Amino acid sequence: MPSARSKRAGRELALLCAYAVDTHGDTRTLDDLLDGGEGGGPNAENLEALRAVPYAVAFARRLIEGHQAHAAEVDRVIERVSERWRLARMDRIDRSVLRLAATEHRLDPSLPAGVLLSEWVALAGRYGSERSAKFVNGLLRTLVTAGGPAGGGSA
Repeated sequence: MPSARSKRAGRELALLCAYAVDTHGDTRTLDDLLDGGEGGGPNAENLEALRAVPYAVAFARRLIEGHQAHAAEVDRVIERVSERWRLARMDRIDRSVLRLAATEHRLDPSLPAGVLLSEWVALAGRYGSERSAKFVNGLLRTLVTAGGPAGGGSA
């Protein structure tokens, strides 16, 4: 069973991979980044450290594949709670954080909301703009409390 450290590293790895795929539009980038192939850009050293954490790659793959399997549903839920913000208008990091957080909430509805919020808001703050953490916190808090398809059911 993955430890909290493994899950934290897996979330960060999933975020960096999802961002790369969103930026470059190439699904091969995902496999390359997860498996340690070519690529990585400015985060290559960080990716290597994250990949070295036991179970991090497996957890990242679970999050990314979970989102891929339910992308349309997850995106609808995010757009429903975001009210004035369409996904296409969101910063790529913010959008990737919200998609993966909503997916994790969908895959593991027993995960305490505080843990989910804390982990993903911290990543938004680390990789996003100075407003990202606040933006993600507000939308993610609404998504978690609103329930709905992203919060209920298994993948």
